Amino acid sequence: MLKFSERSEANIRRQTELENARVERGAGLSTDVLQAKQQLAGAQARRVRAHGALAVARNSYKTVFGFMPDAILAADRPIVPASMIPQDVEEAVSIALDNNFRLEAVNISNEIAGEIVDTTRSSQFFPRFEAVGDVKFKNDVSGTVGYKREAVGKVQLSFPFNLGFTAINTLNASRSDHVSALKRYGETRDLVEEQMRNAWQNLNTARETAEFLRNQADIVSEFLEQARRERQLGRRSLLDVLTGETQLINASSDAASAEADVDIAGFTLMSVMGQLDLDLITSTP
Repeated sequence: MLKFSERSEANIRRQTELENARVERGAGLSTDVLQAKQQLAGAQARRVRAHGALAVARNSYKTVFGFMPDAILAADRPIVPASMIPQDVEEAVSIALDNNFRLEAVNISNEIAGEIVDTTRSSQFFPRFEAVGDVKFKNDVSGTVGYKREAVGKVQLSFPFNLGFTAINTLNASRSDHVSALKRYGETRDLVEEQMRNAWQNLNTARETAEFLRNQADIVSEFLEQARRERQLGRRSLLDVLTGETQLINASSDAASAEADVDIAGFTLMSVMGQLDLDLITSTP
């Protein structure tokens, strides 16, 4: 966007110089020069804003990665591989429900809560059978010279008994935790499905929007070239040329932003599916 702004400013500045030259020769209008200067001031303001936005973006990059992006890194643009995008939204939802990291983490918590219920029930309500073995080796003990070994083996049974119903309360608490975990899993599953469908729609919307905006930028560029030629021949007003310049920078910036939105939407979709990996990004040409 900064490059678009600089290019537009240079074109409007050149047009302003041409109008000044016409006025000096007596062939132009001073109002045209004022229009050109007005558009030039607007182009300069857009260039300043774009430069500021770039500085903010670089600062944000440094906050995340710890260093400023160099020129080579800034030129690299990761592209979502088309082979990783499912054919339809239902397939994408199925992949997300099987591989989403957040859903997997919640499912693990749910399984742990279920195991705690089983552990609580067995430890609080069932007897415990234990086989205990004890071997002692003694040498010159208690003033007795010589070696002695003692070996004891036994089987013992223990059964918890609590008149305060602590075991029942503990079991009920673990069951409540398990029910809560089940509900969280269901809610997370619904949320992941919603995120997947939204990501799918956002990707399709971004693709269509980028296509229309690229087409718009091409049309505006062709119009501007034609308007410049007609202006030289005196068949087009200066205002038409200057308006075309503004429209071109806006259309070009919108198209560039839309193309970035396509990449962001694609990587977001892969993230929800649980298939976003650093190697996938760095290895993409």
